[in-house]
Amino acid sequence: DYLSRINYTGGLEPTLENLRKITWSHKIAVPYTNLQIHGGSRLHFDLKQQYDNIVTKRGGGVCYEINGLFVWLLRKLGYKVKCIEGAFFSGKFTCQRHHLVVTVDFDELGRYIVDPGWLMVGPMKMQVMLPYVDGHHVYRLR
Repeated sequence: DYLSRINYTGGLEPTLENLRKITWSHKIAVPYTNLQIHGGSRLHFDLKQQYDNIVTKRGGGVCYEINGLFVWLLRKLGYKVKCIEGAFFSGKFTCQRHHLVVTVDFDELGRYIVDPGWLMVGPMKMQVMLPYVDGHHVYRLR
């Protein structure tokens, strides 16, 4: 049902190319929405609630919800996935860790970031200051 929700019909083997396609499909199908936060609703950290909201009800969510469920999907498909805390640079650095970042390890290729729950699509190789161009945005790890 999840793969149908994101309109993904490609390969399921845990490869970098399939990860790229799955992430793109997910990004296009599942919207980032934060209106529920401003409306007083709570975030869904429970996997069953995330699945119901995103897959069954065809909704969206914030990074913790979208990327949280995406982690579950990738693990089911055999990817080596980890979650790390992240922050965005918007003119100054901050110590706030307010973003759930998904990383995928490929033994021979290294670690990559995928982020369907925000702007960047990925996969982006985790290498400091290596520019990653994604549409009109350029990302770098610091």
